[in-house]
Amino acid sequence: HTIKIPLKMASELAQPSFGSDAKIAGQATSHPEFQLPDASFLLHGAFEQSGFDLIITNPIGDVVIVGDYFSFDPPPNLVIKNGSGMSPEMVHEFLPRKVGEDSLFAGPASSGATAIEIGKVTLAIGDVRVRHADGVEEKISRGDTLYKGDVIITGGRAFVKAMMLDGTHFHLGKNGEAALTDFQYNEADKVGNFEATVRVGGFHYKSGKIGGLFAGTSKPHSTIKTPSAVIGIRGSEADGVVATDGVLTLRHSSGIFEIADINGNVLGVLTQPNSAIMVTIAGQSVELAELSPVLAAALDSAVSPVFT
Repeated sequence: HTIKIPLKMASELAQPSFGSDAKIAGQATSHPEFQLPDASFLLHGAFEQSGFDLIITNPIGDVVIVGDYFSFDPPPNLVIKNGSGMSPEMVHEFLPRKVGEDSLFAGPASSGATAIEIGKVTLAIGDVRVRHADGVEEKISRGDTLYKGDVIITGGRAFVKAMMLDGTHFHLGKNGEAALTDFQYNEADKVGNFEATVRVGGFHYKSGKIGGLFAGTSKPHSTIKTPSAVIGIRGSEADGVVATDGVLTLRHSSGIFEIADINGNVLGVLTQPNSAIMVTIAGQSVELAELSPVLAAALDSAVSPVFT
């Protein structure tokens, strides 16, 4: 069936509380939003533009039409009841664009002629696919090239390792979807940047040479966006998982992590290595604590290959 969703304004978010090793910096602000019926549309839905409307089809074929989505400046966030959501920039990263099609956003290349190589697949187990910026989807395997704007999709028993041109590692576990939205590296000009959006699933990140370009500075060199938080990275190495309700659990081994909401409002800065964070939206809070054995095992499972 098809549902058309009306626009509403988000209420101002409450300021979250952190543990003693995090610093509070900034307040959240209101932003227009559309509330979707459930997480199947937000985390697994296929996006399509039709005029000014955004059409979202979930895996069982139900359709939501977000009327006049592209007529707003900026377009609204897409959210679900617990508060997890996707900003318009995140939506754009998962929206296929046709070759030569005018877009209301600036985005990655949309044709093979202008595709920008950013890395390669170093390991692929099970059903691992890539959807290019123009919407063409294909299976990928070890040695295949990855391009700016590619969306990696993994099946229920799949796992993939990717390495960017500077040696930055990015892994995606089973039932995952992640867009490789940007990568730049030029050591001579001191240019370095990695950006990805993990819509759902487990991931591992370890910075390559870009991590050394800005050593000792407060500038994040990498950004990983999720439906509950945006992670600005200095350092660093971490494992994380975006659950089926959009909630992020992050365990970082080294470096500094700046945590913001999906509107870019900074919530806190994590400085302690070997700690963990769970970003929960329903209670409008960010909890910082050691992972329980059960949660640690779940995270390990989400970011590890399945061999049996």
